[in-house]
Amino acid sequence: MLVQKLTQAFLTTAATGALVLGLGIGSANAISSPTSLLIGGANHLSDNSAEWLINNVGSSDIVDIGDELRGVAAIGTIENAAFPTAQDIGGQTNYSEITVLFDILVTGKAGGVGGTGTGCSALLPCIFTFSPAPGFAIEATSFGFSNTTGAMAAFFVDPANDYTRIGTKAQDVASATGGTPFWLFGKPVGDLDDFWFASAATDNITLAGAAAPGTPFGQISAGLDLLSRVAGPALGFLPCTNILTFTNAIAQACGNGGLQSRDANVAVGGATSFDDVNFNVNVVPEPGSLLLLGTGLLGFAGFKRRRARS
Repeated sequence: MLVQKLTQAFLTTAATGALVLGLGIGSANAISSPTSLLIGGANHLSDNSAEWLINNVGSSDIVDIGDELRGVAAIGTIENAAFPTAQDIGGQTNYSEITVLFDILVTGKAGGVGGTGTGCSALLPCIFTFSPAPGFAIEATSFGFSNTTGAMAAFFVDPANDYTRIGTKAQDVASATGGTPFWLFGKPVGDLDDFWFASAATDNITLAGAAAPGTPFGQISAGLDLLSRVAGPALGFLPCTNILTFTNAIAQACGNGGLQSRDANVAVGGATSFDDVNFNVNVVPEPGSLLLLGTGLLGFAGFKRRRARS
C-alpha cells in the first residue's frame, strides 16, 4: 500500500507540474479555484475543535482503551502560496463555512509512569493511538459519503455561516453537519502508515476541562487518506510527519496541533477539551482536467512531429 501511495504521490506531483507548465503559469501564480483553495499546491487550513469523551469502558473521567472521542470543528482560515496571508472563512474566502465532525476510538495508551499509560504529566505524557470508531462509517454514509470504511473525520461546506458549538452535544453535531458533504478522511483497511496520535499531560478529561481556559496539555498529530469527496476538490498525497513518534507517512491530510482545556465561551456546551489543529492538503486538478491536458499535449506533440516531417 505504501509503495502504491508513493507512486501515486509521484504521479500527482508530475501531473500537477505538467498542468502548471503546460499553461505557462508559474507556481506562485498557479490557478486557484474560486473557493480560494490553491490547485497545484499545498493548502494550510486552521481549525478550532471541541470534543466529548464517550465512555465505553472504565472510569467515566479517564480516557481508556475502548473509549471514543467525538468532536466538532470549524475551519477558521485558509493559507497557501497564492494567498500567503491567512484568509478568514466566511469573510475573505468564497466559503461561508467549513465544519468537521470526527469520531475516533482509543486503541492504544502508553507512556506516563513506567510506560503504563497512567500517572501522566507534562514530563511523562500519556500517548494515545486512535483508529476509526465503530458506527462512524454508517453515520458518514447517512451524510451522503461513499467508501466510508475507516472513516474518522467528515468535512462539510455550508453557504450559511451559522455554525455554533455552544449548545448541547447533539446541537453542536447537528450544526457542524448541516451543510453539504465535502471531504471524508480516515484510515483505509490495511493502510498501515496512516496514523492519528495524541500526547496528553493527563488522562483525566475532567481535569483537563477544569483547567483555566486555553491551558495547553498536549499535542495531536495525524496523517489520513481521503476516502470520499462530494463537493470537495480532488487531493494528492503529501509526506506527513508524526511529531510524536518522528515517523513519516504518505497521506492526503496532515494534521498537527495542540490540545487545550475548556474554552471559556463554550463552557455551557458540555465539551471537555479542545484542539487548535492545522491541516495541510494538496489540491490537484480534477481527473477530467488531466485527461484534457494529456489529450492536448499529445495533440501538440503530434503537430510538432508533422511539422518536422514536412
